[in-house]
Amino acid sequence: MSQLVVYSASAGSGKTFRLAAEYIKQVIEKPESFKNILAVTFTNKATAEMKERILNELHAIAQGEKSAIANEIADLLPLTQDQITQNAQRALSLILHDYSRFSISTIDSFVQRVIQSLLWEIGEQGGFDIKLDSEPIIEQAADDLIDSASTSSELMRRFIRMGEEQMDEGKTWDIRRGLMELGKQIFTESFRTMDRDEMKRFTHKESIDRLKKSLYQLIDNTISKLNLIAQNAIDELTEYGVTDQDFAHRELGIMGFFYKCAQLTGSAEQMPNAGLARVQQALNDPTGQDWVTKSTFDNKDKFARIELAIANVLYPSLVELVDLIQEKTPAYVGAKLILKHLDNLALISDLWTKIRAISKEEGFLLLNESNHLLQEFVKESDTPFIYEKVGTRYDVIMIDEFQDTSVVQWHNFIPLVKNSLSQGYFSMIVGDVKQSIYRWRNSDWKILASGVDNDLASHGIERHSLKVNRRSLPAIVDFNNRFFESAKDRILQTLEELGSKNSISALSCIEQAAKAYKDIRQDSAFPQEGVPGNVEVCFIDANKDEYSEVLSEKLTLLIENLRLNYKLGDIAILVRTNKEGQRVADMLLEHNRITDDKTKHIHFISQDGLLLKASSLVKLMIAAFRLAENPLNKVARSILSKELFLLNPDTTTPWHNLFVERSYIEDEALWLSKLNSRPLNEVFEAIAHRYELFSVSRELAYLTELHEHILNLSAKGGSDIGQFLSWWDENSENLSLSSSKNEEALSILTIHKAKGLQFPVVIIPFADWNFRKPGTSPLLWVSSNTSPFDEIPRYPIHIQEKALSSIFAAEAIDEYMRERVDNLNLMYVAFTRPQNELYIFSNRPKPSKNSKGDETIDNIAKLLWQVVPEMDNGHIEHELAEEDGFSIFQFGKRSGSKPEVQDKSSSQIHWQMDNYPVGMEHGDVKLRMEAGEFFLSSPSERLQHREHGKLMHEILSRINTADDVEKAINALCIEGLIDAQEKDPLVFRLRQMLTDEPIKSWFATGCEAKTEATILTPQGQSYRPDRVIIDGNDATVVDFKFGTPNSSHGVQVNRYASLLRGMGFEKVKGFIWYVDANCVTEL
Repeated sequence: MSQLVVYSASAGSGKTFRLAAEYIKQVIEKPESFKNILAVTFTNKATAEMKERILNELHAIAQGEKSAIANEIADLLPLTQDQITQNAQRALSLILHDYSRFSISTIDSFVQRVIQSLLWEIGEQGGFDIKLDSEPIIEQAADDLIDSASTSSELMRRFIRMGEEQMDEGKTWDIRRGLMELGKQIFTESFRTMDRDEMKRFTHKESIDRLKKSLYQLIDNTISKLNLIAQNAIDELTEYGVTDQDFAHRELGIMGFFYKCAQLTGSAEQMPNAGLARVQQALNDPTGQDWVTKSTFDNKDKFARIELAIANVLYPSLVELVDLIQEKTPAYVGAKLILKHLDNLALISDLWTKIRAISKEEGFLLLNESNHLLQEFVKESDTPFIYEKVGTRYDVIMIDEFQDTSVVQWHNFIPLVKNSLSQGYFSMIVGDVKQSIYRWRNSDWKILASGVDNDLASHGIERHSLKVNRRSLPAIVDFNNRFFESAKDRILQTLEELGSKNSISALSCIEQAAKAYKDIRQDSAFPQEGVPGNVEVCFIDANKDEYSEVLSEKLTLLIENLRLNYKLGDIAILVRTNKEGQRVADMLLEHNRITDDKTKHIHFISQDGLLLKASSLVKLMIAAFRLAENPLNKVARSILSKELFLLNPDTTTPWHNLFVERSYIEDEALWLSKLNSRPLNEVFEAIAHRYELFSVSRELAYLTELHEHILNLSAKGGSDIGQFLSWWDENSENLSLSSSKNEEALSILTIHKAKGLQFPVVIIPFADWNFRKPGTSPLLWVSSNTSPFDEIPRYPIHIQEKALSSIFAAEAIDEYMRERVDNLNLMYVAFTRPQNELYIFSNRPKPSKNSKGDETIDNIAKLLWQVVPEMDNGHIEHELAEEDGFSIFQFGKRSGSKPEVQDKSSSQIHWQMDNYPVGMEHGDVKLRMEAGEFFLSSPSERLQHREHGKLMHEILSRINTADDVEKAINALCIEGLIDAQEKDPLVFRLRQMLTDEPIKSWFATGCEAKTEATILTPQGQSYRPDRVIIDGNDATVVDFKFGTPNSSHGVQVNRYASLLRGMGFEKVKGFIWYVDANCVTEL
């Protein structure tokens, strides 16, 4: 039986080497087999690295060169050296001559390729676009849903309830933001893995209403029983001549518990706590001695009455109450958690419907939908046949970074892997649970930890651990071995305590977390007697504000010392969030500002600095595109003026004068306007040639990246300037260069961005983040087979501590476990990036204030503080330095010179482009437009009049009431569509016109007006009147005209009026308003 080989590849253990070796072994054994090998990973960078490694190694073997992979293949394959060389030459030639079959890609690219092929098969010719970012679509769906509330009273009621809930939670009333958060839930796998029947039940509003009614009934019944038992017991005390004052601690004692049960209402989030010490004490003492004070107990007559009341009434009632609470609490708390978001389920359903409609109408597929779509194909078809639609049959499957796989992705690949193994072929999986840090993208490390064994055990699984760290020096490897071993134990201990505290079993979670970190120990590839390397952990005793101030001083001093042995490009500062990255950047900028000696300035590169929109050349190019579309755009004129000036700056010009429009801009705007008919790529090249942008070597990388995006957009049919600018406005925030090594600048990047990278020196300045953001709780989709919770298949609940006492306790403690593993993984990724030296700064936690001195580990600072001081010396020298306000733990030794550690990037060839040659412009190719005069050097009188009419239409469409005039014109002024000097006369003129009847009534406060709202006919035609005013069953339609009256104008208004009558309006009036002449014609 063939076997699946699974490699657990810890950080720096040669994962890429192992993948390349296995791939090359396959193609040298059988050169033609490259067409039948599918290798997938999760990032474009990893894909490029794998392809490069394979091709370079094949080339080296083909040349007869020796390497580690060549030696391994010679040992494993029964081939002579000449045969190996010849097969490598043939394999390399076949790959290069049929490169499209060299199937190494991201998992998303592969899935898209399969879907495109399937759509071609069923007649959909693949004309859809793939959208990477779902947020704009969720935003559009939310806006559409809010608009729909004007015609749906039920939807409006749900919005009001949603706003009230947000206010109760101390949040803003902004329901749009709430809808956006709900929309994100649509793309979680818990939601999307529902089958069609489940989705149908989920979107069935009557089912939601039934569940809501049942849950309220469950709560009411539980409270009624508690109230009745407790109140009866209290009432019966009078028969024994006993009052609540006769008991110990009064309202804080056992009688207080009875009163809480008697007075409990449906608004209570939880039932009374039966686990309180005084309740348990009373429960364990049916004699009543612990129920009263010592003086009462000594009063024999008085205690006799109390003892009788306890024996006959109170104790049996207490037992009944405690039993009822213990029995009903899981369902009660579960019902409360569900009801918190039950009203929002219908909104999620509505949002899902809107998103599907937008996707269909605009012809795109969201990237995070592609795997779910493929799952639908795979579920109901012969799987190998489905995948063969891409034109190839895959026999060997290789999956990299498997810890980042989602459940749906794995389910899509299981049939491929099973087919490969059942045919006797080799397949392999490589990953590391400890480096799984993308759960927010639906990745699930449990698949690698145990899912593969469960799904493919029958095919045979061979597991190997790559334990030799070839990246880091011994001190770093040793520190990480001992730190994460201890940190894991502390995490397991907190899970056990959490389960014990809430009387639930945490055994399964503890076993899973332990399994995730069972292969933690590594050996360093570097000798112990050589350069040891260095790790320093500095705890700063300061409050939040003081911490930044102290850190700034410490950080800059550290970097200055490191520069004695390292270049700035060898240093990386890793942060948890972009906000922290900005704080570090501010510290370094302030250091540079107050340091006169420029040789001591600390230069840096951050992710924000690599955004395309940060480039001066890109700013110039975008401004030029905007002027090509609209030569009157004042903002674009000013930006173009500034950026052209900065190409050859005059240092004497104040910065605030840079935006002053220069005389030549009029000529440039005129020239740019002539480009509006050209293909998009040609416009780019023409602008770049005119301003000689291809020779500005310092920013060519940004320009070439922008060019790539333009070419890709053009290939998808987006060859129009307007389309490009819309695309740019939507996506520019996320477009950036890949960070390349710069010897003269250190790097500031997030831990997520640093995954897969390595640096000689790593500094972590804010190792104190919380496991969970304060004041928040994750939303988790749960289900239950218990009535009445099984009315709908799934529902979202907030995982708060009270969830641990609900029927969803297992899901809740699992989430707590995942949170802790997620954060441990983040630390692991950060701590394993350095080659030579690691510096960690953290806030020293304050001592626990509770009486027992227990310290709940809920952030990284506490975990570090509990583990690092207790770490033994191991094999590396360990020192502790105590300074005023600091505790510094050192493992290893600072280097007197830069250690010789092989840099993976040192073998790569880098060159700097001094120019970027592209094709010359072709003036004979133009886009065909309806009106040739659009492209005249100066607009004709007719075109000027048309532009005036468009502008006035835009203004009037933004005016709901007369009070909106100035706001609408100000907005257009900001957008550069109106000159500042035109603003005041226009405001005065419009306000004056809106005082005349009947115009005044059309813009009156309180009237319901629709501006440019679309009317759809049953035949699918659409009409858009300029303004419709609705008053009950009456309507008034108004059309704005800018010119002389014409009898044909009435035909259009009469058509609008006829449509409105067909919509049920009893009385419809029609008007034409000739705005320039301020003349109104009633039809």
